Amino acid sequence: MRTERRIHVTKEFSNKNEFCFQIFKARLNTIGSLGLLESFYSIIKMADELSYDILLICEDDHTFTTGYNSNLLFSLIESANKLRADVLLGGISWFDCALQVTPELFWLNKFNGTQFMLIFKRFVPTLLEYRYDEDDKLDLVISKLSTNIFTSFPFISHQSYFGYSDATDFLEQNHTDVHKLFLKSEHKLSNLNRVNHFYR
Repeated sequence: MRTERRIHVTKEFSNKNEFCFQIFKARLNTIGSLGLLESFYSIIKMADELSYDILLICEDDHTFTTGYNSNLLFSLIESANKLRADVLLGGISWFDCALQVTPELFWLNKFNGTQFMLIFKRFVPTLLEYRYDEDDKLDLVISKLSTNIFTSFPFISHQSYFGYSDATDFLEQNHTDVHKLFLKSEHKLSNLNRVNHFYR
């Protein structure tokens, strides 16, 4: 892990007693996205062996939004679990289709943004059975494997941009601040929320 990222993510969790924070040493790979997949698989396998009911996986560029609090998180987890969620996301940089299912949750069919992912136990066997290859991207693999993906609304997590990405060259190619992508996605969900309220 790069030093500035380690400092950043450690600080994000320093006053969050609701989490059992642990830094996982990433699997090194010349293909950054494949290294992310290998790291993800290792964490999921460990969680399966320990029989965790729910697991939070954060990347080192995760940043809590000002709207985050522990009571909200527990409420989101409870609501998502009732909906038989496989994955609950804290925020996303892009999505294809979204449907609001509760005031605080949107269902997604495809997304980008794995910096804050809650994985429910029911989804773990599917993740362990999948055979990853070098062309896979983690968020798109999850989108392919599950039809029960939800994101919080408003977001409780954004992704900080450090001027480079170890997992994708998209940001470098497009000279894009990832934070702006999160704001754009949240704005789109906010518009859907307003439409939903209007027709109710």
